[in-house]
Amino acid sequence: MEVINIIWKQLNSKWFTVFIFLLFSVIYFSKSDHRFGWTSKEPKIDQPIMSDGSGYYAYLPQWYIYHTSNFDFQAEIVEKYKSNQFAFNPYSSPLTGNHCNKYYPGTAIAMTPFFFIAHMQAGIQGVDKDGYSRPYLLWANIAGIAYFLLGCIACFLLFRSYKIERFWALVGIFVLAFATNLSFYTNVYVPFSHVYSFAAIAWFIYVARKWGQLGKTKHLLYLSALLGLIFLIRPTNVMIVIILPFMCESTPVFFQRVKSFFTIKGSVRLLSVFLIFGAFVGFQLWNVYDQSGEMALNTYKAEGFDNLSHPEVWNVLFSWSKGLFIFAPVLLLVFPGLWILYKKERRLFWGFLVFFSFFTYITASWWCWWYGGGLGMRPFIDVFSVFILPIVFLIQYSKNIIRFLLLGIIVLTTWMYHVYDFQMRNNILHYDKMTKEQFMTVFMQDGLRYGWCLHLDFDTLPDQIKPLPLKASFLVYGKPISPQNSTYDGAIYGDEPYIGMSLKPYIPKYGGGFIGAKISADVQIISPETNPIFETVLYKDGAELKKYNQFVGVQIDEVNKWQTVHLDIDPKVKLNDYDSLSIHFFEGNRSVNARNFKASFYYYK
Repeated sequence: MEVINIIWKQLNSKWFTVFIFLLFSVIYFSKSDHRFGWTSKEPKIDQPIMSDGSGYYAYLPQWYIYHTSNFDFQAEIVEKYKSNQFAFNPYSSPLTGNHCNKYYPGTAIAMTPFFFIAHMQAGIQGVDKDGYSRPYLLWANIAGIAYFLLGCIACFLLFRSYKIERFWALVGIFVLAFATNLSFYTNVYVPFSHVYSFAAIAWFIYVARKWGQLGKTKHLLYLSALLGLIFLIRPTNVMIVIILPFMCESTPVFFQRVKSFFTIKGSVRLLSVFLIFGAFVGFQLWNVYDQSGEMALNTYKAEGFDNLSHPEVWNVLFSWSKGLFIFAPVLLLVFPGLWILYKKERRLFWGFLVFFSFFTYITASWWCWWYGGGLGMRPFIDVFSVFILPIVFLIQYSKNIIRFLLLGIIVLTTWMYHVYDFQMRNNILHYDKMTKEQFMTVFMQDGLRYGWCLHLDFDTLPDQIKPLPLKASFLVYGKPISPQNSTYDGAIYGDEPYIGMSLKPYIPKYGGGFIGAKISADVQIISPETNPIFETVLYKDGAELKKYNQFVGVQIDEVNKWQTVHLDIDPKVKLNDYDSLSIHFFEGNRSVNARNFKASFYYYK
């Protein structure tokens, strides 16, 4: 028992807390390095600035390098770095003709110190100081990791303010870091705004807690500055002020604090609060005016909350496409955690319910309730510091046997999230259009043979088709494979079976219709990374007219097991428009075994 007490004491020590935070930072950078190759001699193709992140980031080179109200430099950057996705599709202002950025500038403000470091590194190394060379990409990723750590530190301090033991507080940080999509939007989709919002909101809640306890003016001023930054990063997140009354010890204490603003001394404090927050609002007004020539706060004019009267709450929380609890299943522990929160911190319980209800309603009211491509319901990342509270209370105040069960659930759901993360990074999950059938098709599948299977349309021949008297067999080196007896072992690269046939004799009779084929083969893959394909190519007078691939790896459930795959091939091109075709079997990136290749051709109008 004494040994257990000594171990428990060490697990709750300050040095262990520091060690865990350092460990998390190393793990996060290692994940980033694995993807982007920061420490490798040969940079990897993947780059961290893409999609919405390109828009959030673009302010930095605009402000500090090109010194322009326009984003015309983007054309030069895109031409210079052709293999990257730095373009963000700015809109054109009818007043100034400028290319304008709809994304809010708070993320760029938060990244500014890291951009300056990158600028200095680019000068020292003698690489292009254009805002997009490798040092800028590296420090953009480091910026996300730094704000991840800042947000986690704020969450840890918040937990401790509620007398959560250090070790259980660290378990809560582990949940955030490794069982939710906070990781994905820190290390994969860089620099999206979410990790920056997460950090700002986490600190806002912690400072609100301190203000609720002590009522000091400095905390009020910090809150106004943090709220201003929150506004500039993602304006709808200012609704976090809803949590303020629940950070005080009681409702009378909160109203007493509010009442103090109406004294002479209090009015000065209140004016200071408005001035600090107003400075951030003023910056956004200037930012929009500088680009577009008009005074406005909202730059998403073509997009809005179209679903206010019918919010997509169920889809936001439980849809197979992006549901919060589907893609971060550990968050389901919030529900039993609320019972503990109700018993131990009732004000916080009500604060959570009020904020969660309002935040979910607003999030589900956006016209694009799935919020574009990415992993999971990303707006909730911003407020994970609120979401994690019931879970931490649940762990802290449960009996030991329940704790072991909870830790088991956390480990299981962390593994589940890890698979989701892997699937999204390798294009196994569809980026924004998942259905239940699709979800179940790839559920917990980490074989790369499932890559792109949900992103591609597979041919399906119509029901009414007529068989054609075309006789075709698969060939290797010009010799046919006997369907029943020969096994193609894929041992030699480039010996994949194929069909090549001229259809010219059939054009007079069938030219006005369509020709398709049904292909089957028994396939055995040796590695889960292998995804064999059938490639169909149409030709006209010897020139390639159309080519497309259909993957079959998803039909193979197990490695080293023979399974029959079936495929419809329907080019949807009238025979009059082409005169020959080839159907080629490619083994993919590893050798496969295959046998019993069969092909039947059909005609339909």
